[in-house]
Amino acid sequence: MPVRPTPPRLSMVFWLSLSAAFAVLVTSALLGTVISLYVERYAREQAGNNLIQLGWQMSEALDQGMAERYEDIETLAQVARDAEPAAIRPLLEQLHDSFPHYAWIGFAAPDGRVLAANGGLLEGADVSSRPWHKAGLVRNFVGDVHPAVLLAKKLPSQTEPWRFVDVAIPLRSSQGELRGVLGAHLSWNWAGDVSRELVEPALREHGAQALVLRADGTVLLGPGAESEQRLPLPDTVRARQRTVTREIDGQGRAMLTAYMPTRGHGRYPGLGWIVMVRQSEAIALADFHNVRRQALAAGLVAILLIAGGAVLGGRRLARPLDRLTAAIVRHQAGQRDPPIPYCDDYREVHLLSRALIDLDLRERQQSESLNALNADLERRIDDRTTALAEANRQLEQSMAHQFAVHDRLLESQRELRDILQNAFEAYICLDEQGCVREWNRQAERTFGWTREEALNQPIFGLILPPRYRDRYRAGLAQFLSSGSAPMLNQRTELAALHKDGHELSAELTINAQQTSRGFLFHAFLHDIGPRKAAEQALQRSRQQLQTIADSLPALVAQFDRSLRFTFANAAYGRRFGIDAATLPGRSLENLLDASQLDQVRPHAERALTGRAVVFEQELRDGEGRLRYFLVNYLPQYDLDGMVCGFYAMEQDITERKQLELQLAREATEDPLTGLPNRRALMARLDEAVQRYHRQHHGLGLLFLDLDRFKSINDEWGHDIGDEMIRQFGTRIRASVRITDTVARLAGDEFVVILENLHQPVHDGALVAGKILAAMEQPFELSTVTLTRTASIGAAVTGPGRRIRAEQLLATADGAMYRAKQGGRNNYVVQEMENEPDTAVRSPEQAST
Repeated sequence: MPVRPTPPRLSMVFWLSLSAAFAVLVTSALLGTVISLYVERYAREQAGNNLIQLGWQMSEALDQGMAERYEDIETLAQVARDAEPAAIRPLLEQLHDSFPHYAWIGFAAPDGRVLAANGGLLEGADVSSRPWHKAGLVRNFVGDVHPAVLLAKKLPSQTEPWRFVDVAIPLRSSQGELRGVLGAHLSWNWAGDVSRELVEPALREHGAQALVLRADGTVLLGPGAESEQRLPLPDTVRARQRTVTREIDGQGRAMLTAYMPTRGHGRYPGLGWIVMVRQSEAIALADFHNVRRQALAAGLVAILLIAGGAVLGGRRLARPLDRLTAAIVRHQAGQRDPPIPYCDDYREVHLLSRALIDLDLRERQQSESLNALNADLERRIDDRTTALAEANRQLEQSMAHQFAVHDRLLESQRELRDILQNAFEAYICLDEQGCVREWNRQAERTFGWTREEALNQPIFGLILPPRYRDRYRAGLAQFLSSGSAPMLNQRTELAALHKDGHELSAELTINAQQTSRGFLFHAFLHDIGPRKAAEQALQRSRQQLQTIADSLPALVAQFDRSLRFTFANAAYGRRFGIDAATLPGRSLENLLDASQLDQVRPHAERALTGRAVVFEQELRDGEGRLRYFLVNYLPQYDLDGMVCGFYAMEQDITERKQLELQLAREATEDPLTGLPNRRALMARLDEAVQRYHRQHHGLGLLFLDLDRFKSINDEWGHDIGDEMIRQFGTRIRASVRITDTVARLAGDEFVVILENLHQPVHDGALVAGKILAAMEQPFELSTVTLTRTASIGAAVTGPGRRIRAEQLLATADGAMYRAKQGGRNNYVVQEMENEPDTAVRSPEQAST
């Protein structure tokens, strides 16, 4: 085949050089852009931070300077609070000389008349209308920058109008009486000196400019201050946040501007000034622009160098490829000699030359293989013919086997028919038209029709009452059109018709079978009339039982082993606030909270072991009231004698229980104080003595008596006396541990049981002292405030002694009377079997 001439194309050297130059150009552009953006952002942040630092230095200097002046006036107010005006004037002169920027310092009376001032300025003048005087009468005051008014003509002239910052402090005497106002006018030139000395050298170095603004943006210091120019402020600056922004000035120049709000210093609250420092963006980013120009020049040089290297490298790479291309062209023209050359100039051309040589070799081998393949194909055709003959023989054997299977299937059908004929359920087979195709003996007995009478007859007229026939026809049509029907593969109860005309209840199960001639329906029915009659009788019995149980005042229920309701009367429903008919099937775990369930579960588990259980239960009703129930659980047994659940009957005994509790409480509780009475005390004292003998800890008893209590009843009446007794009991209760027992014995006599004492004498004296200390506070009664003391006798004993409760009480009673004999308002601690003077506390000792 002739080879078409190849049209001229650009060489690989050209494309390699172009690709390398393009790649370097794109890479340099991307890197340059990214680096430029990063460096510019960094340079802008650094410039902003420099401006913020300058603004911070200026704001700190302003706040600190104002704070020093504020403290000067405060200190002067403390020194001169009781001095006369003539004595105050030297103090004013001294303060004025210490800081030349005080334009005026004076003391004005509350009516506004100046009583003393440095240099006598404005003495006798009325300054009552000045803001600093009005505010200084009620609080410490700092006034913002304002022009001079009364002092404008009295101070030396200067190039700029006089402007002041006011500081005023109320001057009060040592008794707190307002004597007047100390006021000072601080020359605003002070702020200019601060700016020139502190930040202007740095501003000139950075080519920046600083201004001081009011909170509303009015220029106070810097260009525009004479005309009080107002500058717009960013929202963040109005929110008192330090801010750096990029702005355009009136000449169209881009400026970096930093705002630094002042925040006060020490007790000086601050005036909301804002220090604004701005710098030309061109100056701030000059270094960045120089770096960007140098990077651009370096990138252009790199592009030229790489492009030249790409040309030289391309020529070196293309030389072996040219030799291989010439050999391929000769091979296509049919010239096998000379063969394709082997090149090893570099790895890729080495692999390419080897691949071309191998390709030429495989082409020759494939030609030889094609001839061998033709011979193999003829042999395979002969083998296939032999295989087809064998397959035909196997097919004949398979058909013989299928005939044998068909005979066995017929036999199985006959066996199934016999089974259905003798089944205990009526079996009816229907076709798609609803006609009977099979009718067994049980169907004959159930419905009265013989098999011969029923075959090929529509089922609707045979066993369905007239009122149901249209509905069943519609259901059959729905199945044939959609393939689904609600009655399929389910047990359904229906009314059926006997041949003699009477109706019977039947249970139906029907399923569908698809055959080659359409659907067949297999129905199994049995008469459930006797079962329905038994169920109705059982239902009537249950209704009677439910009616009887609902009329009972008690709660009656039945539970299974899982604590699920199987029966509940109406009272149970009212208890849970739900319909009792919904309780069967529900578990107690879903109706009781965790604490109530913990009360019930142990008793239920005991009943499930076959034992009768009786217990009392406390529950809260829907309104949160506490109710008491007497609960009886009786085990329930199944036919095998196994416990399958239990019966529950609950009676509401709330009224009886409340009466019992009330009687018990009245028997052991003092009605006036709510504390244990004598009976409860003796019971608890016996228990404490028994614990003392078992645990081997110290035990103590305090006997307390209110001093001169009878005089309260005689002078103020028994109501005040009762109120005094209640408060006395409250103070005793607050002075002892929560585990200690406080009881009212009789009248104004109280007893405290102290258990687990490690040092009985010391601990008894400590508690008695606390009670006496609590008595020192007056008793705030309803109509009068009284002061009363108490006398305390303490009987204590260490571990290991044999004592009785009556012995302990008698010893404490005797110690109390000795305390009264000792002058009242003291205590006596007596250790059992020891002398009574172990510890005696006097009124003087009570205060230590």
